[in-house]
Amino acid sequence: MAIVGIGCTAANPHFVVSDGSAPGMPDASADLAPSGCSGDERSCLGLTASAFCENGVFTPDRTCPSQSSCMRTYCAPPPQQLQTQVGQRCDSNGGAQQVQCSASPTAMLVCQPFVDPDQHKLAFYCDAPVGSGGAGVACTQGSTCKTGFCGANGTCFSACLTDFDCPATATVLTFRCETVDLTVEGVRQSQKSCVPN
Repeated sequence: MAIVGIGCTAANPHFVVSDGSAPGMPDASADLAPSGCSGDERSCLGLTASAFCENGVFTPDRTCPSQSSCMRTYCAPPPQQLQTQVGQRCDSNGGAQQVQCSASPTAMLVCQPFVDPDQHKLAFYCDAPVGSGGAGVACTQGSTCKTGFCGANGTCFSACLTDFDCPATATVLTFRCETVDLTVEGVRQSQKSCVPN
């Protein structure tokens, strides 16, 4: 049987003593504190969320949808996936439309807004739903809505260009397509959404 000995031959510069400092180094606990920020600075909180500066501290802004990740301080659109509409633009016909994500109804994708960091404007892509609330459902927070966004009118955002893009019965248009204000990661923009009649 072989016996192997393991020992230190030099001081470990990363060893942290009980007061939080490393021998011969500045206080190591400072690295664990959230970094300060100012003004309209933004950041990513890992890959899963974006953050904005509030009172000198980065505060969570948006949890990125399941197929998305935070890049360049904003939740990035999902990458295109072959043989699905995930990552496909849904604003290519003159404006955002939920119907552009409905080629496969069983996929249940929704037309979601994402910030274009170069233009500082919204662009829309098909992605998996965030919450369960559909067009016109009353909301107070975006996480309850399929698109992940509650419009300034207090209903779940659902992209449309005309009334005919909105849910309807066989004989009655139950929704109309109206302009609402939408704020996505600090970018406020007017968009058309299906709202109840």
